[in-house]
Amino acid sequence: AEYWGLINALECVHTKLSSLVTTKRPVEEDNQPKQISLAIQGDSKLIIQQMKGAFRVGPALFKAHEQAKSWVQKLQDLCQTHHLECLYSWEHVYRTDNQIADGESDVVAYR
Repeated sequence: AEYWGLINALECVHTKLSSLVTTKRPVEEDNQPKQISLAIQGDSKLIIQQMKGAFRVGPALFKAHEQAKSWVQKLQDLCQTHHLECLYSWEHVYRTDNQIADGESDVVAYR
């Protein structure tokens, strides 16, 4: 369930970013790429560490992990296509400190 939440969030970010880059000019006048900052926070330490490559992925989670990695790659490809620099951060937050995630899902920062 935690991985499917991540996958859905990454898919949503990809959709929003696709919409942004088609309606706004992502490259400034001086041809310097804009930056996209993606801060991914989750209360599953296992998933965050697996996505960072720090923890091994077992067979039970392999398919979901690969699908999440695929969405990250799609985001990177979209950024590269539109000359955007993508900055990622993966952060574990304790469940008691994660009330924001219960009410918000807007994770794209477009500068």
